[in-house]
Amino acid sequence: MIYDLTMYSGEDDLLEIRLEELAGVIDKFIIIESEYSHSLIKKPLLFDIKKLSKFSDRIIYVVKDSFHDNAFVNDWAARENLFAAIPNPKSDDILHFSDLDEVTNSDQLSYVLDGGLKAPVNFESSYRFFCLDLYGRKSRDAMVMRYDWITTNFYKYRDSRNNEDTYRIPDAGWHFSSVGTPESIVRKWKWFAHYNEVGEQYKNEEWIRSQIKRKAGSWDKDAKDEELRLVGHKYPDLPDYVVKNLDKFRHLFYEYYSD
Repeated sequence: MIYDLTMYSGEDDLLEIRLEELAGVIDKFIIIESEYSHSLIKKPLLFDIKKLSKFSDRIIYVVKDSFHDNAFVNDWAARENLFAAIPNPKSDDILHFSDLDEVTNSDQLSYVLDGGLKAPVNFESSYRFFCLDLYGRKSRDAMVMRYDWITTNFYKYRDSRNNEDTYRIPDAGWHFSSVGTPESIVRKWKWFAHYNEVGEQYKNEEWIRSQIKRKAGSWDKDAKDEELRLVGHKYPDLPDYVVKNLDKFRHLFYEYYSD
């Protein structure tokens, strides 16, 4: 069985893109949500299976019910809850996991799995910021490994993107970091584990709009703005599902803000 595991906090557009991209490879999608953000802000449960009815028989939805006063402990506890939600796991089950906005190219995932999984694999991504078509740099994101590897040494493999024994696939997906409406971006930055590192100016929707127009991306109060550049609207610059539904996602493209 091949599972995709991810955390959800209201990113409906990106969740739809992720499911559509991985649908041909993944058997079951495990999605976890919490009534509290990593920053311990009380929040509503936003997941609505009606919006994803075509995947209803393939989604395992979990609500996290334990919390800690440390944001990063909450983050990792949610990931542990994801692994615990696998029903009747077998040692050779395949686990693909990443943050929801880190979307692996399904062709690259199929290529890795068809060849037989001999070691953990990390998929390097094209890092986007604010908009689907604003590129910043490369990043190391999603992982795939066998169930028995992570259960026998969770703390080694839970984030093994930098381990020497991790095999890396270049140009293998997209990291849609803080891609969304200005409102949803502000919400994310208040809720995620790095909330203390976010500059106050980035918690303002108008500021975010101005940054998008300038093609300048960052959220870290101590970092310089990262210069972003436009990429094309064709595969593999974007997931195939996005390319086929450009009008549906036009609010996530740079041109929506550039008028």
